[in-house]
This record gives sequence, C-alpha cells and structure tokens, in this order.
Amino acid sequence: MDNTKIYVGNINYTADNKILVEFFSKFGEILEVMLIPDSRTGKHKGYGFITFATPEEAKQALSADGQELLGRNLKISLAKKS
Repeated sequence: MDNTKIYVGNINYTADNKILVEFFSKFGEILEVMLIPDSRTGKHKGYGFITFATPEEAKQALSADGQELLGRNLKISLAKKS
C-alpha cells in the first residue's frame, strides 16, 4: 500500500490545487495533488488525493483532519488502495 498518499474529503468547491498545496505544504514536500473531477461539470467533486514525499509527512498531515479550509471541515485519512 502507498502510505505516502492521503485522501482529503469535504473540500470546498472553490478550492484548487494551489490552495491545497499552500495548506498542506506545512506537513512536508508534496509530490502530487489530484482533485477528482466531475465528468459532467468539469469541476472537482469535493475530494481528492495528496501524495507526499515520505510516509512520515503523510502521517503528519493526518493531524489536519477536521481542520477548516475555506469554511469546510476537511476529512482526512490515509488513502486506501483500490
């Protein structure tokens, strides 16, 4: 399992990759931000995944679970392999 990747849910629909990088970069080096798009609207669905350089950084980012970003409380967990 890739334990460098976290799931981030309940993301405000106005948020973009840049905002997520700014918020999560305090936990470590971010390698990828992937917001899941809605095929009909082209906007993201309110959740996505962030990949960190190390498992330790991803684990630290879990501490942001429940923190507010743009008026919404984030839901954060380690990403599960599909």
